[in-house]
Amino acid sequence: MSVHALVSGVLYRAPERRMSKAGKPFVVATIQVRDADAFTWWKVCAFSESLSEEFMHLGAGDAVSVQGPARAEPYEKNGQTRIAFSITATQVNALRAPRKAKDGGRREPATNPAGEPQRQPEPQRQPAQERHPMDRHAGASVDEFGDDIPF
Repeated sequence: MSVHALVSGVLYRAPERRMSKAGKPFVVATIQVRDADAFTWWKVCAFSESLSEEFMHLGAGDAVSVQGPARAEPYEKNGQTRIAFSITATQVNALRAPRKAKDGGRREPATNPAGEPQRQPEPQRQPAQERHPMDRHAGASVDEFGDDIPF
């Protein structure tokens, strides 16, 4: 039995490419999901080429959300019954922009020549026109967007 699930967490280690017995490439990854003080690990498989490429742009520690059919299967280890969670990715979303890769597959934040974190410049804002607070409501004569749409 399987269910459709959405799993969000961080990549426990960098995704790796593998080859099926039939010679088709796929990507496997492990997502670590934190729940209060406990962790759950999900094995992820991505079979489509586009999803595989999306995964390969990510590295260990990157936040990710994966959607697709999921399975929970019991297994025995050291006399204890445990549950293995797996999901076949049909959708992958990086929850933050991936950082540039350096050696070892680990992602590092961009730095300037002084070694300080690099910040993006703030966009220039236009000075606000003085308006009455009610001008923002429907029927006001001020067109905030400069288009021909009447609402």
